Amino acid sequence: VGIFHQDRLCLANTKADPQTIWMSQPASWEDFSTSIPTQDDDGITLTLASKQVNEIRGLASKADLLAFTSGGPWVVSAGTNRDVFTPSSIIARQSSTFGCAFVDPLDIGTSVFYVQRAKKKIRGIGYRLESDGYVSSDISILATHMTEDANIVYWAFQQEPWSIAWMVLDNKTVISLTVQED
Repeated sequence: VGIFHQDRLCLANTKADPQTIWMSQPASWEDFSTSIPTQDDDGITLTLASKQVNEIRGLASKADLLAFTSGGPWVVSAGTNRDVFTPSSIIARQSSTFGCAFVDPLDIGTSVFYVQRAKKKIRGIGYRLESDGYVSSDISILATHMTEDANIVYWAFQQEPWSIAWMVLDNKTVISLTVQED
């Protein structure tokens, strides 16, 4: 999986390193090299340290980098008193234990929506001031019957004229979810 974040190309999940993220040097997207001693603009390699191997299944770029793994979303931030990633300041914390499916997350408004590991529920993750962190909420709680007999395999977001997430199920049907963050 890959994404651009803070002018770095971020790549993740190889067969040998399923929970590792590689970040290029800033504005040099093909250069992942490092130097001795370490410089702030070096490439970065980060392995998410969890109790078990949880492969990275998606990435999203908000104020922080969000890594969606089979064990739940992680927040990768620049650390204290920093605005940008450097090899010496990067911090990764697991946000919740609601695992993610192999369906690309959708960036919608101030949140990122993702399909939960069993491909039945949709969760939204966003920063919440009252908890001073990222919170993952069950968005599909009132419509669990929609995916009772089928799994979500693909989705896309339509911003205009109405905010709608269209989902393709493995039984070849299409369902939709209206999104109103307010």
